[in-house]
Amino acid sequence: MITVNNVSLRFGKRTLFEGVNLKFTPGNCYGIIGANGAGKSTFLKLLSGEIETTSGEINIGKDERISVLKQDHNLYNDYRVIDTVIMGNKRLYEIIEEKNFLYTKEPFTDKDGIKLGELESEFAFLNGWQAESDAAILLSGLGVDIQLHELTMKEIPTKEKVKVLLAQALFGNPDVLLLDEPAAEAEEGKAEGVIERLYYHYLKHVSELPPEFTKYIDEDGPDRIAADYIACMTDRYAVRDYTRLFVPADWA
Repeated sequence: MITVNNVSLRFGKRTLFEGVNLKFTPGNCYGIIGANGAGKSTFLKLLSGEIETTSGEINIGKDERISVLKQDHNLYNDYRVIDTVIMGNKRLYEIIEEKNFLYTKEPFTDKDGIKLGELESEFAFLNGWQAESDAAILLSGLGVDIQLHELTMKEIPTKEKVKVLLAQALFGNPDVLLLDEPAAEAEEGKAEGVIERLYYHYLKHVSELPPEFTKYIDEDGPDRIAADYIACMTDRYAVRDYTRLFVPADWA
């Protein structure tokens, strides 16, 4: 759950938000609708904690992990594609890095051994042994060729970086998923394809869909609704910035 309590945001003399009160509940998908420049992306940054409110507070449910689709395609240029995806679970990647450091540390002390044991336990709890295979499945599901998985991000085309960052956002089944224009940078004419792959990967394992959702899939196709309802039928929930609005009347 995300609760927004009396939030205001000001930049100098300009007030962007004033006294906003909202509650985002689990099991639902929400869209932020507005004209260009209205502050949709800024509001998502407030929810993710990337920027701070001028007043008021935003609270995330206890022990819930939030995941955000990154917009900077060059942020991970020096990292392998597969590692970039795993970074979607920040704590898991921190453990991997710390483990690698301790295993090569000299001299290796008793204290280091105790710490390493604690890290290995947490690593197993977070399904670390499956991390690379899970990341590879996500990448393949989004159409990233397996031959690209071991390359660095700077070695792959921009259109593939978009998919990698989508996989990063989805990695590790986050409790809260924030998607800001997930197909905005897709190759011209291919935005629907990116969203369709996202839909099939994220919802294909869901065994029960309500009749109205199935109806919209049949009538309008997954490429039109996936980004809007990508997490509706799971115990997760998502907030995204609508650039192409499609809201069934009884789901508005």
